[in-house]
Amino acid sequence: MRIVLFGFEPFGDEPVNPSGVAVQALHGRQFHGVRVESVVLPVVYDAAFPLLQRVLEAGMPRAVMGVGQGKDNFRIETLARNHVGERPDNGGAPRAVSVVDANAPEHVATSWRADLVLRAVAAAAGTVPVGMSDNAGDFLCNHTLFRLLSFLDGQTPAGFLHVPRLSVVTQGVINQCVEAAVSALNPLHPTRPAQRIS
Repeated sequence: MRIVLFGFEPFGDEPVNPSGVAVQALHGRQFHGVRVESVVLPVVYDAAFPLLQRVLEAGMPRAVMGVGQGKDNFRIETLARNHVGERPDNGGAPRAVSVVDANAPEHVATSWRADLVLRAVAAAAGTVPVGMSDNAGDFLCNHTLFRLLSFLDGQTPAGFLHVPRLSVVTQGVINQCVEAAVSALNPLHPTRPAQRIS
């Protein structure tokens, strides 16, 4: 059994993406008898989810969790939006369309126990703010989460954690909070089915 944990490579002119560092630190660890398999995705629209999909199709995991760099706090995401912003990816080209999937609903809800993850991350974050979020942004984090939830279709617990920038908190605290979130992502807990919201 395994949990798939994914983060992202550095983007723009930033030398480090704390999400990629945090997920790599947990690769091979065991939680509740389930092994973590970590993958760092490229910040390229046409490459990020295809790589994640190949990992998933190699053997469906018990749960999936994404991690991405946010701004000033830890955010437990509860929705992915069918929207793409204009910011170019690491390939340099902006998106030609403003939606992830023209045939999909406006939102898809995450299928993990966000309440348990919130409690665990808050306990590990110290004085850094932690909260729920229903807006995963309009860049690769949201795009990958939307495609992931659509692919899993509520059959596997899945969610996403945004972590602060390294100018706000140390990598060590980020690693602790990601570990706490994974520990809370116990595949034995009942799943909340993903909801497609038109």
